[in-house]
Amino acid sequence: MTNTVLLLCLLCMTCFGARIFKRETKDPLGYVAVKLRSHQTIVLDGKLDDEAWKEVPWTSNFLDIQGPKLPTPRYNTRAKIRYDDNYLYVGAWLEEPNLVATLKQRDSVIYHDNDFEIFINPSGNVHLYQEFEMNAYNTIWNLVMINPYRNGYNIINPFPLDVKSAVYANGTINDPTDIDCCWSVEVALPFFGLRGFAETSSPPRSGDTWRINFSRVEWHYKVVNNTYVKEDKPEDNWVWSPQWVIDMHQPEKWGFVQFAEQEQNFTLPRVAYDVQSVLYWIQQAELEYYATNKRYADNYKDLNISSDSFDVSKGATPIVPGLKLLSIQLDVDYGFDAMLIYKEKDAQTKIWHIRNDSKQWWTPAICVN
Repeated sequence: MTNTVLLLCLLCMTCFGARIFKRETKDPLGYVAVKLRSHQTIVLDGKLDDEAWKEVPWTSNFLDIQGPKLPTPRYNTRAKIRYDDNYLYVGAWLEEPNLVATLKQRDSVIYHDNDFEIFINPSGNVHLYQEFEMNAYNTIWNLVMINPYRNGYNIINPFPLDVKSAVYANGTINDPTDIDCCWSVEVALPFFGLRGFAETSSPPRSGDTWRINFSRVEWHYKVVNNTYVKEDKPEDNWVWSPQWVIDMHQPEKWGFVQFAEQEQNFTLPRVAYDVQSVLYWIQQAELEYYATNKRYADNYKDLNISSDSFDVSKGATPIVPGLKLLSIQLDVDYGFDAMLIYKEKDAQTKIWHIRNDSKQWWTPAICVN
């Protein structure tokens, strides 16, 4: 847990007695997924040559999972997203001069091969998120995480989702005598199947935002007796939106995908992002407090958190105006329930919660001054 806290990138500093909220990492990346028009279809053959793909932009090229300060990946990777009333479509192109694959049994641990991965947390609650992996043989693995690994190993593996997928290999798999070009993938994830854990509208409504990230695992190979053999080196992890640590299982750091009926510029959902960041920061303060006191704090004062914690003049990272501390209640099952309150313009006032297992959610505020 200590190493995890050190890598949070939500730095806790003490200033005039208050723990200061400071976010050191850059904002997550964003993408606008445009809905298919009624006459459009996507043929799942792995080629990404349908007009529906051609008219929307690629993501930026993937970076090292720890961010742009690490070396640029050896090979380029990029993705696109579309959707209709039934499916979330993901297409990806992966540069690869040496196509390698070994696993052919569905729901094998696919990242033991070079692979492409999709992570989806529709509600942004950090729980009940989807992981999908595939290799160049189009062998797939689908599972659902009940919570992040840092909060216990609770998964549904495999998760029965009627995924449709295809791979186009531009080269020859497992043939070291030639130089390959790349492989590309198309995946259709059914909204009906995602609905059971989405905790939000599935299919999404225009204007909705989901937390999503893409990952590529790339191993180092050498040729022995005309066969690809893994080298004794750690794998590379390349992602769309940086995680800042070597851990895909921190959903609060994934990118944002906004759903829209037509093309538009991406706008960071500032309220949702700031709320989630502050809640996670409070959770870490509680965990630090517990490590010292063997109990959780039932008030913000014991955590050295107050309105001063968000004072920009004292070095705090700016957050949306109106986001305020509310209270902390101890919980027999989940340790604590730390709460913030925020009233969006022309919308209901919401109380936002976090507990010790990272679960985040909101409830309507009733009779709160």
